[in-house]
Order: sequence, then C-alpha cells, then structure tokens
Amino acid sequence: MPSDKQLQDQAEDFKTKGNQAFQKSEIDTAVNEYSQGLVIVDRTVVPLSLLKATMLSNRAACYLKQAKLRECQEDCTSSLTLLDMQGAAAINDDCRSLRSKLLYRRAKAHFLKSNMPHKKEEEDLNIAAKDLMVLLSFDSSNKEATKLLNIIRAQHAVEIKTNNVSNTPMGRTLREIKKKDEKLQHNIKVLMGLLTSDIISSSMDFGRRGGVGLLLGIIDTYHSSHHSRGNNSNDNANNDLIQVRKVALQCLSCAGSYPPFCRTFLKEPEIQMELSDLIVEACDNDNFDDQSAIGAFTIFIRLILHLDRDIPEEDINGKTYLVYEPLIRSMISAFQSKNVGYIQAAVDVLSSWTAGKNREMVIRASLSDEMISDLPTSLTKYEMHLLKPKDLSAYKQRLYQKKTRDEAWAFERSTLFCQKNGLQTLLNFSINCEDNNLRREITAVLAKSLTALADDDNMKEVASPIFGCTEKKK
Repeated sequence: MPSDKQLQDQAEDFKTKGNQAFQKSEIDTAVNEYSQGLVIVDRTVVPLSLLKATMLSNRAACYLKQAKLRECQEDCTSSLTLLDMQGAAAINDDCRSLRSKLLYRRAKAHFLKSNMPHKKEEEDLNIAAKDLMVLLSFDSSNKEATKLLNIIRAQHAVEIKTNNVSNTPMGRTLREIKKKDEKLQHNIKVLMGLLTSDIISSSMDFGRRGGVGLLLGIIDTYHSSHHSRGNNSNDNANNDLIQVRKVALQCLSCAGSYPPFCRTFLKEPEIQMELSDLIVEACDNDNFDDQSAIGAFTIFIRLILHLDRDIPEEDINGKTYLVYEPLIRSMISAFQSKNVGYIQAAVDVLSSWTAGKNREMVIRASLSDEMISDLPTSLTKYEMHLLKPKDLSAYKQRLYQKKTRDEAWAFERSTLFCQKNGLQTLLNFSINCEDNNLRREITAVLAKSLTALADDDNMKEVASPIFGCTEKKK
C-alpha cells in the first residue's frame, strides 16, 4: 500500500498535468487529470486539505470554461469549506489568493446563470454580489471582482427599472408598501417575514430597492400623524399608527443586524438625527408608545456595533461614522424620562458605545453563526506559532492598534458623556431607582465608563466635580 508521501506525489503529478492541459485549452483533459488527482488525495491517511482545495479550484475553472455552472459552484463551495477548516494555516498569501479565485469563480458562475433564462434562479445576482463583496473585503484591489460587481449592480438596476425582477417577493412587497393603503401594516409585517427568513440576501435586496428611505418616510409620517392627533383621536386609529411605526422600526433593526447592510445603507448622519428626534419626542410625551423609542435605540445599537467595523487589509484608524451629539441627546432624554424601558435601552446603548477593549467581544456576541464569518478570530498560541515572523509581527501590530483605538474611543466617549451632563442625569435616576437589577446594571456600566477615563488626572477633571469631590487647597 502506497504511503501518504507517494500518494501526495501522484496527486501533485495529476495536478501538474491538469495545469498543462488547461494552458493548452484542453479542458476535458484537464478536468480528467484534476478528477484523478482528487481521487488519489482522498486515499491519504493524513488529509491533504490545501492540495485538495487547489485541485477543486482548478477543476472549477475548467467547469466555468465549459459553462457547467452548477458543477463549478459545487467545487468552489467544497474548496472554500476546506479552507475554512484550515484555521490559521489559511491566512497566508497563497490561501488568500486561492480564496479570492474561488469566490470570483463562484460569483461569475451565478452571474452567468442569471443570464440564462432556462437556468436562472431568483437569487443568482444577489448571491454573486454577496461573494464579490466578501472577496473585496479582504482583496480590495481585485480589478476583475470590482468590474464584475459593477456589472451586476448595473444589471440589477436595469432589471428593477424595467420590472424584470419586480415580481420577486421583495419587489412585490415594497411595491405594496408604497401604496400606503389600509393594508400597510400587513405589508410591513410581510416585509419583516422576508427579512427574518433570509437576512443576508433579503436585507441587501431591501436596501438596494430603496427600502430604508421608504420606511423612514413612513416612520416620520406616522410619527407626525400621531403627534398631531394627540388625545383627540380614537384609540383604534392611534393603535394602528403605533403598530405601523413599531413594525417599520423592527424591519430596519432586523436588516441592520447584518453588518454589510448597516455599513452600506444606514451610515448617513441624517438617519441618526431622525432616530434621535423620535426618541426625544417619545421621552417628552407621556402619550407616546414605548416600543417606538426602544426600537430606535435598538437601531442605534446596530449602528454602534457595525458602522465602524474594521476592513481587513486596511489600516486601523480612528474614523467613525457615528454622530455623537444626537446619540448623547437621546440617552440623556431617556434618563430624564424616568421610563424604565427607555432607561434600560439607553443603558444598553451606553454600554455598547463605551465598550473599549471589549468592543469586538460585544460585536461577536451580537452576531448569529451565519454572520460571524467576516469577523476575524483571535489566533491561539499554537496558531501564532505557525505564522512566519513577518506575519506574526503584522498580526500583533494590528491587535495593538485596534486595542489602542478602541480604548481611545471609550475615553473620548466617556468624557463627552460626562461633560454633556449624561453622568449626572444617570446618577440622579439611579439614586431613586427602585428596580434593584436595573440599578446594579447602571452601576456596572458607570464603572466601565469611568474606567475608560484612564489616568487619575482625567478622572479628577471630568468626573470628580459630579461626585462632589473637590481637591483641597494646600
């Protein structure tokens, strides 16, 4: 029985022959060589995962040439799965290059399939775009991927304009919502169902079709209507307004739980201003429904967690898409309202906003398993030991830069919160709070915020006056 080394040599030989045949445009021969090599690889005792992933990728390239799109997609998916199982061993340049090729080939297969009427499936374009966005997240200079993504976006826009894809569930639902008729509440609930059933593709489709602006307009309209009606309208009409606004906010929150959607469609400062206005209005008005303000706070948490996510392959920087003033104004309004629901939501926002060195842990805890793939995983000591010195140095430097930036954000935000009277307002509520669990939670968040004021001088300058502490003159 041949040894693993002999089997590996045989598999490498088949791969080389396949590569030579591919270069000569002898595609059928190349497929046969790669297929035989894959059979040999599966006979080894110790898995040769990287070699197998490479041959699957090469065979996928052949299938793409032959327009065998389903087979291409399957080989790409199998190869990507093998790379995912490699852990630290798959973070070197060769593996990144292989992953880039696989994502591009699978995206192109879906794109070509979307242009074949007899094979086309509803989500082909969306899946292709998703693969390309993942690719560009770690290989932003890939010109082929950028070009294909632009083509897909242009085609998608044309199809929407000509109603070729307006009969998809998302297209039909948004078209019905635009009517703003007596079925509006039902139609927004249908939208919520679409988003929860497939958050990744549905949220991006929702965003591309202008869904964010549509729902924000509805929230603003129904917010104004409720405010103008006051106590003079009947309860049923008010309840309908409340439910429409509540479900619309839930839809935005649900879509915002997918990080790429949040970073693509929710990063405009005007959105944060609108959310803040809604919260302040609710806190100042006893007749306002609790759920709308809490829903707006939930969206704020999505923004805090995902707007400023670090892009792989790009330097760590201190730029933020968060607008601090409306966020602080919202929290202070909640603390002044004495409404326990509002205060609980505002405390959660404050905790996320000032997370500091725990920021990535908070982000990770908020993500489902299907969304966590684009969040880098900390390497174990063993995995770091496997890295080349240059890669290990770069990895540790990035960790240090991220930690320093996150702590600087926590310090800046905690300082601002204190200076804008947030700490004093929260303390005033906490003193009279009868809910022991909430009071303990407030204490923990306050302690974390004050810890961010790292050195004694900063603590004295910002927080001491609030606690009534003054330095005695000598």
